[in-house]
Amino acid sequence: MKNIRSVRLLLDTPGKLLRLCKLSFSNKDSSLYIFPYAPNDQYYLGSRSMPEKKFEEKVHFRDDPSSTDVPKISIHESGQVHAISGKNRVGPLQTAPLSNFRGEHIATVEFDDFSILPEYTAKPKESGKDIDHIIPLPPDVKGGKLVFYASGDKPSIQARDCQITVSMARKTLSNPLYIGIKTIQKDLMGELEDRGIIVLAGWDPTGAYQEGADFLYVRGL
Repeated sequence: MKNIRSVRLLLDTPGKLLRLCKLSFSNKDSSLYIFPYAPNDQYYLGSRSMPEKKFEEKVHFRDDPSSTDVPKISIHESGQVHAISGKNRVGPLQTAPLSNFRGEHIATVEFDDFSILPEYTAKPKESGKDIDHIIPLPPDVKGGKLVFYASGDKPSIQARDCQITVSMARKTLSNPLYIGIKTIQKDLMGELEDRGIIVLAGWDPTGAYQEGADFLYVRGL
C-alpha cells in the first residue's frame, strides 16, 4: 500500500461487512494511530505491569475510566505510546523508536467474537488517500486478532509473512518504515454479554526503554 493516509480494515462475513479497526498515518513522520471499533461504543483505558496471559485472565476492566468516544492509540516515531478516549488518557509509555525495530511485535487488536462487531454499510473505498481493505473470514472461524509488526528494513518484515504490509517514507527517516499486519484465528472468548475487543500496545521488546507499566490497553464492549 502506497500514498495512503488511512486504511480501514473490514471483515467480509456472509451477507455483511464488519468493522475491525482503522489504521492512520502521520504525514510529518512515521507515527501511526489505531482506532478500534467496539460493539456498543463503551471503551475502558488502562495500563498494567504483568504478563499478557495473566492480564487477559485477571484484569477487571470496569474498574478503569471509560468513555463512549472511539479511542485513538498513538504509536509515535519516537517510541512514545499513549491512548486517548474522550477525556481519558493513559500513558505515555516509552519504547524503542520505530525505526530501530526489525520485525518486532508492537500492537495487537483482539476480537472475542466477530459476530458482535459493528456493521459497515457504506460502499468500501478502493482508491484515494483513505481506503478500505477487506479481509475474508474463513469458514468456522469465530474470533481472532490482528497482530502489528514494525521494521526499519524490508527483509525483517517479509519474514513475518504478514497479509498486509504498509511502507512509510518520511523526511525524518533514513530508510522507509514497514508496518506488517497478520491475522490470527482464535476461539470464542468469555460469555456473550462480556465479549468485545481489546487493544494492547506500548511494551518494549528490547527491554532498554521501558519504565513503569509493561503496556497499555483499551477494552471495548
